[in-house]
Amino acid sequence: MKKIVIYGGTFDPVHSGHIACAEEVIKYFGMDALIFIPSGNPPHKIAARVTPGAFRVEMLKLASAEIPNVYVSDEEVTRQGYTYTVDTLRWLHGELAKKLGGEEYKLYFIVGTDVLRDLHKWKDYETVFSLCEFIAVKRPGEDNSKFDGYKQYAESLGAVVHNADLVLREISSSEIRSRIDNYESLDGLVPSNVEKFIAVNRLYRHSSAASKAEIKADLKERLTEEKYLHSLGVMEECERLAELYGADKKKCSLAGLVHDCAKSLTGSQIGWIGFSLDELKKTNPYCGTNPRVVHAFTGRILAEKRYGIRDIDVLTAVETHVTGRPDMSLISSIVFIADYTEKNREGEVFEKIRKVLNEEGLYKAIQVSCESTMAIVSKRGEELDINTVLTRNWAIIKQKEIESRKD
Repeated sequence: MKKIVIYGGTFDPVHSGHIACAEEVIKYFGMDALIFIPSGNPPHKIAARVTPGAFRVEMLKLASAEIPNVYVSDEEVTRQGYTYTVDTLRWLHGELAKKLGGEEYKLYFIVGTDVLRDLHKWKDYETVFSLCEFIAVKRPGEDNSKFDGYKQYAESLGAVVHNADLVLREISSSEIRSRIDNYESLDGLVPSNVEKFIAVNRLYRHSSAASKAEIKADLKERLTEEKYLHSLGVMEECERLAELYGADKKKCSLAGLVHDCAKSLTGSQIGWIGFSLDELKKTNPYCGTNPRVVHAFTGRILAEKRYGIRDIDVLTAVETHVTGRPDMSLISSIVFIADYTEKNREGEVFEKIRKVLNEEGLYKAIQVSCESTMAIVSKRGEELDINTVLTRNWAIIKQKEIESRKD
């Protein structure tokens, strides 16, 4: 019976530790083949900026070129939408059945200790257990009792887990990315041909944010068509209002584009990116628990972590675009109102706010928007974020100041 092992992961970039692990697993368990499968778009990596799959595949091919019976698959990186292990395993079983012509084989999957702990969170994990067995690799210096506990837990769920008693060097892909960004040596951390590939293609120079074109492509893939068109509409409206009111057009445009970037997050993904409503309520006890508000806070986190946006004006505008905030900056005010007045919004409320904006100005429109939200939320019997009330009062004061200057 052939023994085939899958080594999945982001591999961003592949490093010497990955290659050593692959070689040791092949040797230790007598594997006939190892297949590297770099991840495509896993849902738990929603907050990460991941290097395009074609680059990661090529680096793996370079790194493993001299190792017999090691292959690299681009199945996940070329798959549309979120990628799940259960789908990859089904695909691979189908491919192996065709290529091996009925010869018996067994699939194994390399995992770390932290993965053993979270196997129950995998999509269709019981089906996964029927499609492969696991080879668990401890991190250097990892506590044995902790490892044994997670292994026993995974086995209690129905997984078959083999302990890989290997001595490996601890290397972090995030450390490598940081060293590249700071022009530090990678000696011994990545294979030399991979280091050259990184340099030639100028990978991991992530000090700057993702381009608008990259963000648009990502939003188009993750959001519904309606939400994507809305995001483009808000971006365009922000640009128009920035010119009208003398705000920074680039900042307004970017904030408008990403304001709803977290709209598609699942409950699990919200936790994975590090957001906690309980923690938020410690600093803002009257923020309410309305789920319609959460995407503004998670959007700020996602804009920073996934797109590399560091501009505080842009991030704050994303965070405040739903509830508002008293003393909002001009940029935040524009994003707040553009969410209501962009061209794709239809309905009596939106038409009213557009009319007020065009005839009475920005702050009067903010006041009317807040009052509309307060009425709708009250009618639903839901909690209202106190910031919406405070923003409404602040907008009234701002409008009075403007009118007094006219007199």
